[in-house]
Amino acid sequence: MALMTMTWRHWFRWAATDPEAWVRCWRWIVQESESEAPDLRWDWWVYRGVNQLSDSRSAYSGDEYVDIVGVDSYDVSPAVRSESDWQKHLYSRYGLQFWVDFAAQHGKQFSVPEWG
Repeated sequence: MALMTMTWRHWFRWAATDPEAWVRCWRWIVQESESEAPDLRWDWWVYRGVNQLSDSRSAYSGDEYVDIVGVDSYDVSPAVRSESDWQKHLYSRYGLQFWVDFAAQHGKQFSVPEWG
């Protein structure tokens, strides 16, 4: 029996494997939803670190369609067992600080919708 390696690309059907399609879909959902509920707030979020996209910012839907920039962060890749590990979570490529800065550059609040 062959083993199949699961990647983020295949884990969720709604993964942003096509950034342009993702942006179009997100914008459509926001526009349609706000036509009925104009006070909704939209939290656009990514997975901390490198994922199926070479740069998750390519799926950013634009300031008009996003109220909050969030990042999911888990105690893996690497597991946090030391100050050095924590620093990797904060400052590695697309780490927590990267997304805090990205949110600030766009005048958005920052969230951590999932932490584990």
